[in-house]
Amino acid sequence: MRRAQDVVAQATAIIDGVVIQPMQGDRPAVVRAERVLKGPHVATFNVGERTSCDLALTQEGEHLRLVLFGGPDVYFTNLDYSNALYEDRVLGSDRRKVWPYRQGFPPAR
Repeated sequence: MRRAQDVVAQATAIIDGVVIQPMQGDRPAVVRAERVLKGPHVATFNVGERTSCDLALTQEGEHLRLVLFGGPDVYFTNLDYSNALYEDRVLGSDRRKVWPYRQGFPPAR
């Protein structure tokens, strides 16, 4: 629980969003914010990838909760969802009920 509290406190933004433009090359993904739980109340967030430990948003239509760092031009998120249940408790918002994960459409090849 302590780790989850730290992650929520350190995050720049936490959103429930949908990928409207997937990452492509060096271009970050564009995620439409359906709900902003922390951070700036803007319509879209650019989400990039710094390292292989970051989540690559490559599927249009993917629905997920994102814990974001960095910004304001480009935000980043990591792959670690091990504390998701506790992060949701800290936020008072159960993503499984209010914004369940939904897989997007794989990129066309």
